[in-house]
Amino acid sequence: MTATRTTTQTCRIESSLVLSFLLLLALVTHTESYITFKTYIPPIRQRQWLTQLTGDICDSPTGSRLIDSAPEVLRGWSMSKDATVENAMAVESLFKRLVDESKAGERNVNPTTLDYNIILNLWVKSRGGVLASERCEQILTTMQKLHHDTNDFSIQPNLETFKSVLLSWKNSGVPFAAIRAQRVLEWMIQLYEAGENDVLPDSDCFDIVLQIWSRSDDPKAAYKAEQLLLTQDKLSQIVQSHKLRPTTMSFNAVLNAWAKKVSPEASHKYKKLVTLLSLMEHLYFEMGNTRVEPDRCTVFCALAKGCSFETATRADKILRSIEYHYKNHEISWQPDAILFNAVIASWAHSDVTGAYRKAQSILDRQLNLYKAGCQECRPDVIGFTSVLSSCASEPKKSEKAKAFNVALSNIQTLEKNPAFGKANHVTYGTMLKACARLLPAGSPERTKWTRHFFQKSCEAGMVGGMVLGRLREAASPEEYKELMQGYSKNFLPKEWTVNVQEKSGRRQPPSQKTLNTNSNSSNGAKR
Repeated sequence: MTATRTTTQTCRIESSLVLSFLLLLALVTHTESYITFKTYIPPIRQRQWLTQLTGDICDSPTGSRLIDSAPEVLRGWSMSKDATVENAMAVESLFKRLVDESKAGERNVNPTTLDYNIILNLWVKSRGGVLASERCEQILTTMQKLHHDTNDFSIQPNLETFKSVLLSWKNSGVPFAAIRAQRVLEWMIQLYEAGENDVLPDSDCFDIVLQIWSRSDDPKAAYKAEQLLLTQDKLSQIVQSHKLRPTTMSFNAVLNAWAKKVSPEASHKYKKLVTLLSLMEHLYFEMGNTRVEPDRCTVFCALAKGCSFETATRADKILRSIEYHYKNHEISWQPDAILFNAVIASWAHSDVTGAYRKAQSILDRQLNLYKAGCQECRPDVIGFTSVLSSCASEPKKSEKAKAFNVALSNIQTLEKNPAFGKANHVTYGTMLKACARLLPAGSPERTKWTRHFFQKSCEAGMVGGMVLGRLREAASPEEYKELMQGYSKNFLPKEWTVNVQEKSGRRQPPSQKTLNTNSNSSNGAKR
């Protein structure tokens, strides 16, 4: 019986050794099936496995069979979505191990451009800041030098190589990122012109640098972006490359750079925006260049914020142009509510006589376009509230009554159409502002509508700080006290404020249980 048990244990040990050998063989020779197959294995487990195998390969002696799995491990890292600086450094160690193996003459495993690109991609995804960007540049210059010295085209930097370096600077978050990225782009062009590298940048390369300039706080960022756009256009004409020609994204980056520019000369800024938009419209509508079709982002950038009659007029003109092209099926997208709201808001902030008429006209056009089938431009509470604001800001005495009637009509339209959204605390606050500024003090009409809209806000749970502030303006002290029903600004019933979405330090009134407890405590103290 003892002999039988011993035999059984021996068989189990042998089976275990065979199984271990098979698993090791699979690990070495079929790494790809684990790395590239879409499995249910969590990303963390995959990353841990890649990290462990990378370490094992780096620590293995020269000539080890584990080195055969290095290419597949690199592929696994290239597919990883969760890269870190540590992972990028680990893969670089694996890279060094490949080079050492090749120098030892064991096997020809020299790294190629594809392998270098995997490392660059890891550094880009690592979000390692300026460290990652500097390292990417070092790898790029090393690749170009090796290619130049050895004439080995298997390690020549390609388009993906340069893009990775540009993206690393885009993700770096440092103030000088635009300068460094443009320096890389200019070097890429110089190498092509000198015949030292046959890779020509495409529009994506320029777009990456343009986007970095558009986000830059450099005072000259807008000028730099515009100059780079002109360089891109000129280069595309010289080399006759369709892929290099500017795109909508290219123009949008420059527009955004100008839109965010803080300039004492606002007219110069607006002139630049209008000029760029006009150029895009000319290229697309008249020249047939489909690569530069103006989109929503284009128009929104061109509608730079301003508080003057000129700004509002320019914005209205741009919007009318978009409406015209949409109705004539000349653009592939629908103007949305955001664009209409931006133009309405520009009139609301202009503080000029009759601005409410302009705002109402835009809203009417928006409603007509929506009824005609343009679903994207469905009016919303923001647009209606902006019209109310333009009415409340009417400065001319003879226009105040008409402005109030326009405001009243709009809020009633909003209340009758749930699809446009519900009136919020800003809507009710703005309507109370209209009561205070457009209706005569002490008039029955002012008392009537002030009471009406405050009660409406209470029923809707929309009594916020703005509503209370405007109520104090619209109501007399006696009316204010009556409408507040004994409550104070910082002590309101929950049902009045339940739907307000604003920061507030107001406290809710105590529950009946709390009141009874406090009453009993007071009575006990008196005893």
